[in-house]
Amino acid sequence: MSPIGHFGSFWGVFGPFWVILGCFWGNFGVFWVISPIITDTQYLRWLFPRHMKSNLYRLCYTAIGQGVSICNYWNDPHHRDLYLNSSDFLAPLNDERLHPNASAWKQNLLRIRNLVLIGGPDDGVITPWQSSLFGFYDANETVQDMRSQQVYLADTFGLKTLDGRGALWGCVVPGVGHTGWHNHRGVYERCIRPWLT
Repeated sequence: MSPIGHFGSFWGVFGPFWVILGCFWGNFGVFWVISPIITDTQYLRWLFPRHMKSNLYRLCYTAIGQGVSICNYWNDPHHRDLYLNSSDFLAPLNDERLHPNASAWKQNLLRIRNLVLIGGPDDGVITPWQSSLFGFYDANETVQDMRSQQVYLADTFGLKTLDGRGALWGCVVPGVGHTGWHNHRGVYERCIRPWLT
C-alpha cells in the first residue's frame, strides 16, 4: 500500500518519510527482461509470459482482475481510458480519478516534512523503474519524469507543493535487485542515513 493517502491519516505531522520501491504509477512491462540480476523472482517468467504485456489489461481492467494484486498496479499506457475507469486502487490513490477522499489524502501527504523516494534501474520488477520516483511511460512507452506528469503539474495530491518547498527527494541506487533493497548497505548510506539527523 502506498503511503500517499493512508499512513498520514493516522499519524500527526511526521518526517522524514522514506519510500523504497513505491510503485507509484504502477507497472507496465515484462520485468525479467529489464534486469537479469533478479534470480529469486524468476518464477514470474512462468506466471507472466512475454506476450502477456500487451494483453494483461484484458484481465486487470475487470472486476475479477481488480482482486489480483498485480492488477491493482497495472497501468497500461496504451489503454488509459480503461485504466482510469477500472482501476479501483491506483487511479484513485494517485488522484487520477475523482473520489471522496482526495482532499483528506492531499492534506495527509502534505504533513510529511520530507518525502524520500528510493529506486533504481536494476530493480528488475517495477517497470518502468522510474515509477518509484513518480515517473512513467507516455503512450509511446517513453519514460516521462515526475515533473512532466499531469497530476504533478496540476498538483492534484501535493507532489508539486512538496517539491516546491524542498521536501521531495529522489534517491537512485543502481545495482540493487528487487529483493535486495531492504538490506543493502549502500541504500541505507545514500538514501536513509542522511535524513536521520
